[in-house]
Amino acid sequence: MRVIGKFSVGKDKEMILSYTNQYNQKEEIVSGYQFYEMYNTENIMTEKRYLEINFKPVQLDTLREMIAKTDMEITKIYGDYSFGEFDAQKSDFMICKLTKK
Repeated sequence: MRVIGKFSVGKDKEMILSYTNQYNQKEEIVSGYQFYEMYNTENIMTEKRYLEINFKPVQLDTLREMIAKTDMEITKIYGDYSFGEFDAQKSDFMICKLTKK
């Protein structure tokens, strides 16, 4: 399991986001789970949820081609869940913000 980060949710809660996944090389699909744990100001977990994830990793150029066929456009690309800058060589994530054209 890998922790993505700790995030403020309102003024009296924090969320820890973590995940586990595996890559199926034959099908070129990543499958796994994201876990969301909510904590109060005393660091007591008050809620836990999970989300099953399945996705196919794509290169940015391929993603741009796919999006060009829609009424959306990429307005920002982040390299992590804290809105850090995207670096194609170093970033663990490629998180795209899209808006309607």
